[in-house]
Formats: sequence, C-alpha cells, structure tokens
Amino acid sequence: MFDTIDLSASFSPRAQQAIAWLQAQRVTGWVVGGTVRDVLLRRPAHDLDLAVPGDALRLAKRLADALGAAFFPLDAARDVGRAVLTEPDGSQTYVDVAALRGPTLAADLGLRDFTLNALALDIQAPAAGVIDVTGGLEDLRRRILRVASEHSFRDDPLRILRGVRLALAFDLTWDAFSLALARRHAPALDQVAAERVREELNRAFVSSRADLALRQLDDMGALAVVLPEIKALQGVTQAPPHRLDVYAHTLEVARWTQTLLAGAALARSTSLAEAQLAALLAPFDQALGAYLGQTVDQGHSRAGLLVWSALLHDIGKPATRQAEADGAITFRGHEAQSGRLAGLLLKRLAFSAEASHLAARTCSEHRRAGALAALTAGRPDRRQVYHYFQAAHPVGVEVALLSLADHLAAWGADLVPERWQARRDVVHALLTAFFAHYAEQVRPQPLLDGRQLLAGLGLAPGPQIGALLAQLQEEQAAGVITTEAEAWDFVRTSAAL
Repeated sequence: MFDTIDLSASFSPRAQQAIAWLQAQRVTGWVVGGTVRDVLLRRPAHDLDLAVPGDALRLAKRLADALGAAFFPLDAARDVGRAVLTEPDGSQTYVDVAALRGPTLAADLGLRDFTLNALALDIQAPAAGVIDVTGGLEDLRRRILRVASEHSFRDDPLRILRGVRLALAFDLTWDAFSLALARRHAPALDQVAAERVREELNRAFVSSRADLALRQLDDMGALAVVLPEIKALQGVTQAPPHRLDVYAHTLEVARWTQTLLAGAALARSTSLAEAQLAALLAPFDQALGAYLGQTVDQGHSRAGLLVWSALLHDIGKPATRQAEADGAITFRGHEAQSGRLAGLLLKRLAFSAEASHLAARTCSEHRRAGALAALTAGRPDRRQVYHYFQAAHPVGVEVALLSLADHLAAWGADLVPERWQARRDVVHALLTAFFAHYAEQVRPQPLLDGRQLLAGLGLAPGPQIGALLAQLQEEQAAGVITTEAEAWDFVRTSAAL
C-alpha cells in the first residue's frame, strides 16, 4: 500500500517548487506530520510541513524570498516560520518550517499527537521510505487512531477534538487506550483558547458529518465542555410530529442539512426524499453553490455557517419548554431564544461579529419558511415572498434550506406527502425569486428616490419619505407598480392619506 513515495503526485505546483528548492539547497530536513499521511494515502497534500534541526525561521525566510512568496514568523520563540505560496489558480499553499522539538527527529515525532501524524520523509531522499518510530504505518494500514504517547492529551487537550475530526475524515477507529485517555482529559478542554476550539470544531462539523462528530464528542465527555448548550438538549422531549427528543432531532437536522448541501451528488441517491431534494435544488445548483460558497470572514463560508445554524437552531427549547394542562408540550418563543443563545455561543467561540450574526439570524428565523408554506399551501404570491425576504434578511436562502432539513428530521418516515410537497414548493418559489428575479421581487430599486419625492410632493425631509419609499418598493415587488408614472400616482395618493 505504501511501497512507493511520490511527492510530486501529491503536491500543488508551487509546493513542488518549494521541494525542488529545498533539495537543490541540500537542506537537512524532513517532511512530517499530516503531510506524510496524505502522501501515503495518495490524497492531495494542501500544505507542506518541514522539520529541521534548527534555524527554521531563517530557512523559511530564504525559501519565501527565493520563490517570491510572503513570509511570516509563526512562533519566533519556538523557531517556526511560514512561507505563503500563491498558486496559479489564486489559492494559497503554506510551507511551515519548524525546528525539531526534541534533540532528535525520533524525539520530535514522539511528541506529536497521533501515530499517523508521527511519520517523516527525508526531504533529500523521500524514496528511501517512511521514518516511523511510533507504529503509525501499521495504524494507518489498520485504520486505527492511536496517540503517539500517553502524554499527548495532557500536553494539548485540543488534540481530543482533532482526533474526532481525523477519525471521521479518514474513517478511523479509536484505539481503546487512546479513547480512555481522551475521556480522562476532556475536562481540560475548557482551558484551551477559544479560537483553537472553534477551528477544530468547525473543521470537524463542516468537512465531515456534524452529527457523527457530536456523537463522538459526547461519547468521550467533550460535548458538555465545549458545547454545553447542545448537551442540554438531551432528554428534552417534544410533541408530535416529533419522534425524537431535541438532541436527536438536532443531529437529524444537521445530517439532512449536510445532505442537501451535497448538491448534485443527491441525484445519485436511491432515497425518495433525497431524490426529491435533488429535483428541487437542481435548477439552482450553480447559483446556490456560488452563494453558499461565499466567504464571510475568518474563512467561514455561508454553507459552513448553515451547518452551525442547524446545530444551534433549537438550543432555546430547554428554556422555553412548557407542559400544558392538557398534556401538550410547547416551546413558545424558542426561535428568538435560540438566536440569542446561538449568538452568545458563537461569540464565546470567538467567531466574528458578522459570522455570529448570520448564524444567529438563521436560528431566530428558522420557522419562517415553514410558516409561509402552511399559510399558502406552498403557493406564495409575490408580496408574500417579498415580506419573507424582508423579514429574514440577510439569511432568507439559508432559512429556506434549513426548513427542508427541519421538516425531514421532524417527520422522518411519517412524511405527509401534501405537507412535504407544500414545503418544497414554497422553497422553490423563494429560491426562484432570489436567484432569478432578485432585482424585481426581493429587493427592487424604487422607481423614485427621496429627492424626487421631496421636490414632487412638496414634503419636508423626515420619516414619511422613507415610509413612502418602502411602500413603493413593496408595490414594485408585488408587481402592482411597473412604471414611473404608476409610481407617482401611488406616492401622491399615499401622501395624501
């Protein structure tokens, strides 16, 4: 399986240039960590990690200068530098150069997190084979996740979260000893910097199955430490059509959200519900993909934040649960409470203000598309579509998609065809308006502006002008007003009332 080592097959063009330069300079060093793992598995190695005996900062600077790249001292105290290479397609590749953390390469590898990341290749002779002092090659063959040493989680508890991500990404089974260590050290996760926790959780949730990640976190006692609001959903029962408690329902919503985010891949499914999702989303595949791929900041995309919204959309339910005299269970106001708590949680994890706002808004509005489907039997008129996007701004698309996942998770195998059809129809109408008729139906530019109203109506500046423009925008979105003459008739009549 690992008989041949071909660095060129795994790395980007600029990373290959970096390797060639290091070899030409006869640098003593080793390709290490996840980079080697990816090379062995014949997966694209997105970045290059290099360990050297010393003077790593200077070497990283020399490499950056030679290749016309940017240089950053990642950790001057530990002698770690980074060269940032820009690829022909505009993407970036990081070459991290670090001094050995022990007196020898073997000592350095023994200080790493997991055995499959404690592998090395001599940069000057990669074909000579993998350097393995912890048994990582055999673990990789057997698909076992095992700590490189018994001190791994004590040295850095964040490695527990990284282990969850790696287990999911590479379909690994936790070694029993390593799992016991993770459970022992999970409480120490509350001492890890929020930014580091955020990045590991985000990578686990967004690039893998968020529902499976939550199950693993819970199994090792980490969920209550890093996401206590989600842990609190366990055992919170709900009324029909819900079949599951709030926690299990949340896992299902996350699973369905990531299923529909699969886009074109849904078309290959044999599941009826997935095939129906594929048919619904197919006309919007390109536009929806571009929209959800938009980067908000900190590298978080709208798609990634939608996954977080799916996980947090009901965290307000424990605080709002009421058992009525007739036995009914209600959660009045849980949407607003979920949005508020989601905002606080994401702030605690050091998400940016904008990312937190978008996810929290999606949570607080998550029932709006379903309510529109029930009100209109899936056939909203243009005015109702306009009101929806005004109320759900700036996450109307996300709310529509989340409503599909929420509906499927709530009803499960007991889907009522008419209700499910109405939900799909209303989402189709909303996506059509947003992606095909945005300028006419979602956010039309008023045919008149404030200066024209001031001059033409003889009004003084004030809130009446803004109200008239808002009313005009709604009438345009509804298709009632289409010309400037009709706009003048409307504002004159409205101003006189």
